[in-house]
Amino acid sequence: MPRKITAELDSEDELIMTLKEHGYSDQQVVDELRRQGRTKYDRKTINSRTVRIKRAIAARQDELLEEELTDWHEGEVRNKVIRKHRSNSAN
Repeated sequence: MPRKITAELDSEDELIMTLKEHGYSDQQVVDELRRQGRTKYDRKTINSRTVRIKRAIAARQDELLEEELTDWHEGEVRNKVIRKHRSNSAN
């Protein structure tokens, strides 16, 4: 039975994402999971799992942004001020 995908990664999903970020092929990820005695995935499911994990993380980040629990807007405001300052300095 497939394991549930959430934005809070367990150690297995962290391993999958780390291996994929380091350029491992789907088959290499499957082989490493098996070598470590973890869930036995088919090569074809690794890519779809990584896509679903990324979507779950993005959805969670969107929730946090909507709840204003992150400081992304502070960086955006700072960047606007810097651009305006540079623009004024150039004139």
